[in-house]
Amino acid sequence: MALKQGICQLCMKPSQLALSHAIPNALIKDIQRRNSGQTIFITGRRPHYRRSNDSGGDHLLCEPCEAKLNTCFDKYGGRWINQMRQLLSGSPSVKRQALDPQRMLGFVSSVLWRAAISKSAVYASMETEYSERMQLRRVFETHDDRYAFATMSVSNLIDSKQRFSSLALRDVVVPPTSWEAMSAGRRLRSFFFIANGLLFGLTMPPPSRGTGKGSFWTADSIKPRIRDQDIRKFPPILKMLALPINRDTS
Repeated sequence: MALKQGICQLCMKPSQLALSHAIPNALIKDIQRRNSGQTIFITGRRPHYRRSNDSGGDHLLCEPCEAKLNTCFDKYGGRWINQMRQLLSGSPSVKRQALDPQRMLGFVSSVLWRAAISKSAVYASMETEYSERMQLRRVFETHDDRYAFATMSVSNLIDSKQRFSSLALRDVVVPPTSWEAMSAGRRLRSFFFIANGLLFGLTMPPPSRGTGKGSFWTADSIKPRIRDQDIRKFPPILKMLALPINRDTS
């Protein structure tokens, strides 16, 4: 593992920094193995489709902190993603996979935090303020209920117009992206990323009850239903793909 001298962004101590990845490197490598060593990134900037062998690595954390996040979150999250993908691919009627909701929210928030502090060009679409980066960090660092600070959801991507096959959607990566929303007069910050055909979303603070029609998870979501998400009905994806946004898709 390549090392570089610097300040660890987690413990804030000078150290040899390991090469960190926001989206787990194992997921990127799986895509590259299927695509001659390259990944298809959709960044929201021209050209909207970009093939690259870049894995989004950056020197962010010291080796102990990197190992801590990998052990606590990345290995668990990556394993769950692959298991969920196998279930969905084998039988589309299977929509539930047991999980630890606190650990999954920790995984998603840690991915987003690393993307937010990374200088890698892969994560240029992740725009955050300092306070938002601190809130993301607070989510995965808390030892209490992470859902008091944020909530999340996971959806299985489909394309109703069948321009993108299910296999193609698996091989596309949309790096973490942020946007602003409102709920019951409150300003919310929402984030999403796509890996292995799954759409991960996080919103903080948690929206008011009734928002999202039950798609948002809670601390009791130990076996949540994984709903299909048509990319034609998700404006942030349409915007990044430079596709027209119909008012009826919101």
